Amino acid sequence: MIDRDRRAIVVGGAIILGAIGWRAVPAVWRMGGTAREEAAQVVHLAARSQQIVSRRAGLEVVLRARTDSLIALAPRLLQANSATVGNAALSSLLTMWAQDHKLSMTRLDQLPDSTAGIFRRVGISLQGEGDLAGVSGLLRKIEAGRQLLSVRRLSVTNPNDATSSPQRLHFDLQVVGWLIEW
Repeated sequence: MIDRDRRAIVVGGAIILGAIGWRAVPAVWRMGGTAREEAAQVVHLAARSQQIVSRRAGLEVVLRARTDSLIALAPRLLQANSATVGNAALSSLLTMWAQDHKLSMTRLDQLPDSTAGIFRRVGISLQGEGDLAGVSGLLRKIEAGRQLLSVRRLSVTNPNDATSSPQRLHFDLQVVGWLIEW
């Protein structure tokens, strides 16, 4: 082989290697950039996972405390398996308490339920008549009773007609309670 042939082979090989390198180097560079981005995402994900795992112990304590408070609240909720049964239980309870305090009931209506999920709100709108001691006794019983009930609206008026006695009062009240639907 002569020098000229050898030079042609070397120059031709260099040109071929240069062309291959010209096409391959940018592709390899792009793959390296993509690999760096993926590695940065993996590092970020690992750091986030470590943060979540480190907060887990604290979250378990909070969850345990919330569960304990819900369990402690359960005996104070109305015992019913649906909103209809809960409304019936609440209305019978209010009727019994009103009779205990010598109040006459003139109207008792169920309030519509607007809650969804496992905790259901049941409510009763109640109208009646009685004396001041009876109305205040009923309110005391609602607020201090075993069940978790609250008075949402209260109106006490004196009918002021000639046939009613001055001690006779008309009351209108809304009572709301909670139940767990199971």
